[in-house]
Amino acid sequence: MEQILIIDDDVDMCLLLEKLLVRHGYHVIPMHCGHSALTFLDHTQPDLVICDLRLGDTDGITVLKKVKEKNAAVPFIIITAYDDIHMSISAIKCGAFEYITKPILPEEILLIVQNALRKDNGSNNYSTTRNLTTDVKHFFGNTEYFKNINTQINLVAPTDYNVVLYGETGCGKKVLAYEIHKRSRRSKMPFVAVTSDDLCGSTGNGEGFPGDRLNFFETANGGTVLLHNITALSQDMQDALFRIIQKKRLKKAGSGEEVDLDVRIVISSTDFLWNAMLTGAVNENLFSCLNDFSIELLPLRSRKDDIVLFANHFLRQAVKEMEKEVVGFAPEVENVFKNYVWPGNLRELKNVINKALLLTSGEVVNIDSLPPEVRKHGYYMNLAR
Repeated sequence: MEQILIIDDDVDMCLLLEKLLVRHGYHVIPMHCGHSALTFLDHTQPDLVICDLRLGDTDGITVLKKVKEKNAAVPFIIITAYDDIHMSISAIKCGAFEYITKPILPEEILLIVQNALRKDNGSNNYSTTRNLTTDVKHFFGNTEYFKNINTQINLVAPTDYNVVLYGETGCGKKVLAYEIHKRSRRSKMPFVAVTSDDLCGSTGNGEGFPGDRLNFFETANGGTVLLHNITALSQDMQDALFRIIQKKRLKKAGSGEEVDLDVRIVISSTDFLWNAMLTGAVNENLFSCLNDFSIELLPLRSRKDDIVLFANHFLRQAVKEMEKEVVGFAPEVENVFKNYVWPGNLRELKNVINKALLLTSGEVVNIDSLPPEVRKHGYYMNLAR
């Protein structure tokens, strides 16, 4: 059992974290004093340390430095009520695995703990959970949109329903699919994302799938498969996919052996499958077995309250990666962000912030650092108001 040391002079917060982590199978040692924790660390090496930034007798950065002096391999998570970019940069430079601001969401801290303790660094031909660790936070917030999405996730995640996610390119369907996966009973099993290109091929194995493309089903068995853009699949391929899902049996690649298949299917689509079924682009049987539940993600331009929230999140990420000491955006930049149409949604917003940060030399991102299409369109739309 992995041992986690929690250091926080807030007794209630310490107890909350302890209950959460114990419930998920971790051995937790709570401590409320920094100096006592350092004495304890002289004799014991936990698998992970979670420490509040501000303690009554010392601070989290001091504890972090001393822990790293003794053993640089011990992952260290700092939690704080103060969202300070300078302090976040300092913590990461000193070796912190992550810097989390309160209020702490159970799903967020659990995911970060799991990733901090992850020991496997293996590779996979498909997109797996390791590619999503930084993106998962995108679905946390306190706007009405976030509350509605979280309600739907909480309703469907504990079930075995297949789910269809609708939304424009770049609006976060893949992240939402993973969020459903990690709140389900399958959370400790694989999450595998597959595109229509992964399913296409020229030679079959008796079920309509190319033998060398079946590995994703075997890899994901027991977990969740995210299928992108099934409307691009041929009818033969859709028929074969339907047969495998219906039979819950799979012929292993390279042999005639059949194995039981237990996967949840999540579909990511920019087009409504009902319309695609009516036009013949999607097999009616396949549509029926996949369409147990659906969630529609709104484009970023329809969620203006979320734009600055996401922008600040992406800025924190980019600041860590580029090791710049940028603390935020100029007010006019936030206005431009709110009035730009964001045709590429979250993906475009992240790219814009990365580009702007490269051009930023001061402590804030100014409007001159923005790409011209964003700067000009957002500016004129603001004037039109």
